[in-house]
Amino acid sequence: MEDFVYHQPVLAREVVTLLAPKSGSLIVDATCGGGGHTEALLEAGANVVALDQDPDAVRHVTEHLARFGRRITVR
Repeated sequence: MEDFVYHQPVLAREVVTLLAPKSGSLIVDATCGGGGHTEALLEAGANVVALDQDPDAVRHVTEHLARFGRRITVR
């Protein structure tokens, strides 16, 4: 996984503003990639199901966002 390149999301704030998640709401991120938008949504209080077909992305997001515990499910 040392070859994983993190993508810095440029519209994370706008995504959170548009979705306006309430604490405990559930959001599905169907293309989580590096997890930048997922992280922003979690920080805003949402619970997230993060999906990606790239096993390296899934591993990265699982490790990087582990601090959110049961509020995130990665597949």
